[in-house]
Amino acid sequence: MKLTIWDLFVFLFKHKIMILVTVAASLVLSCLFVDRIQTYSSEVVIRYKDACVSNGKALDGSAFDANEIISPKVVTNANKDLPFELTDDNVRTHTKITPVISDNAAAIQQAKLKDGEEYEYNSNVYRVTYLGNQSFFETRDTLDRLIDNYFKYYNEKYIYLATVSEIDYALNKSDYDYIEQAEILQNNIDGSIEVLQGYIGNEDYRSPTTGLTFTDLINEFSYLADFKMPQIFSEIYTAKLSKNTPLLMNKYTERKEQNELNAKNSLEKVSLAEDRMNAYVNANKDVPNSYNSNQNDGDDNVAIIHNVEEDKIERIQEQTTYDTLIKNYITDSVGANNSTIDAQHCTDVINIFSTPASAGVNYEQYQKDVEQDITQTLDKLKELYGIAFALIDDYNSHIPQKHIECLTGVRTYKNVHTSMYVLFAIAIGFILACMAAIIYEIIKRYAAYSKAMKSSLNEEENAENESYEEEVMSADPIIPDIALEQIEDMED
Repeated sequence: MKLTIWDLFVFLFKHKIMILVTVAASLVLSCLFVDRIQTYSSEVVIRYKDACVSNGKALDGSAFDANEIISPKVVTNANKDLPFELTDDNVRTHTKITPVISDNAAAIQQAKLKDGEEYEYNSNVYRVTYLGNQSFFETRDTLDRLIDNYFKYYNEKYIYLATVSEIDYALNKSDYDYIEQAEILQNNIDGSIEVLQGYIGNEDYRSPTTGLTFTDLINEFSYLADFKMPQIFSEIYTAKLSKNTPLLMNKYTERKEQNELNAKNSLEKVSLAEDRMNAYVNANKDVPNSYNSNQNDGDDNVAIIHNVEEDKIERIQEQTTYDTLIKNYITDSVGANNSTIDAQHCTDVINIFSTPASAGVNYEQYQKDVEQDITQTLDKLKELYGIAFALIDDYNSHIPQKHIECLTGVRTYKNVHTSMYVLFAIAIGFILACMAAIIYEIIKRYAAYSKAMKSSLNEEENAENESYEEEVMSADPIIPDIALEQIEDMED
């Protein structure tokens, strides 16, 4: 049996359906297999804009460490923002932070190392890669939340931004007296205004979430401080409103005595600081400096350098003993003044509540109005704090962009290349199908060939027997019995 190339093509064409089905099955099975073992990774490139990072220093002068991206606080906060559970160790062990070195820096580094010189390069560009799981969205969202919370962490640690403190919204249901509630409200509003004013710089940032600027929000708080709170204080003082007047008097008497004691202590510290400053000045009168002449006609070996050019890039900040004394003097003076003012306020409250209200005052109506005004103020503050938190969050996300930025978005890619597995499976499936088709046809043709050969042999034997019988019959017309028997045996 002989086969030609054309026969092989005929075999393949004859089983083309089977080959196509096998290839399709290989494609499907390979895709299912890849989906089963597929994992994803996310990547983002960030750049620090501050020059100190290129010198290996953070904004506060400490050693810069890019691994703060996976610090416990950042990872914990990122995990809180995710709808699925991740262990902190899993995030840290699967996150890789790699400095991106420019070609020029790499060439210089190689040249320095080749010459045996030490070379330290501090990159300000880093590639952050997170090896995730089999979910595309979980992998992407994990790195996105990690970078977002790192920006907030960087903001809080190095840019020193403050936030407002919420008030107890159940203040009107507590045991505080009316005047105490009003004072707590006033102090909280003043503190919020002070914090918000610290956010106003060269640009008055407008929040995309609230649509307001810090100036707009300050105006809202200022309205409460300038109009609402004076109205509440006025109503309290007019009707002498109190839940328990004797208890209120005792509280403010104790506060007055405490403030007077604080003022006395602060004044003593002020006097002591002033005496030390005077002594420091007197002790330095004979020391040569830029303000007095040399007392020893040049024999004290002191040289005074004039017109020293100031380094505008790196300024040396020093604090002398006299500077410390002045600072303490100012702090204690302000403290003594504040304590004196608070003591006077307590005295005024005591004097006001020492006498009953005027006879024509409707106490119940004033009480109802004050309780309603305090409730409305608390509701308004709750609304303003919600706006303030949203505004500050937007601003805190905006400010780090001046110091740190993402050069790329979060890019998520597959760790297992599907095309390689698919091509390999299709090739194997196609080869096996072709081999199966060819082997099947070869076996089939060989079986037919064997059957044909066997049939041909049988025909030849039959022809030989017939020929022999004819020869014997033609040789002698009288055939012995023995010859007939032989012929019969051959036929059998």
